[in-house]
Amino acid sequence: KKSHNLITLFWFLSVSSDGGEVDNNISKLKSSNACVSCNLNRTYLSKSNFREVDLSGASLSSANLSETKLCRTIMPNGFTDNSGC
Repeated sequence: KKSHNLITLFWFLSVSSDGGEVDNNISKLKSSNACVSCNLNRTYLSKSNFREVDLSGASLSSANLSETKLCRTIMPNGFTDNSGC
């Protein structure tokens, strides 16, 4: 189930990415389940499932996070969000 959720997430990310840096960060997220201090600006993340993903320090400016499920996800501010567990 976890890999299915990540595949959905990566599809949303790749559809909305704005250049090579974001594409590289999507690859980083795929390979390590983390995107620490990386740029995910202006990505469409709506209805994604973030489970045990480390996004500490990530830039999510103007990212669409509506209806995103968070469970044991480390958010950019360093705190863990469990709202979707």
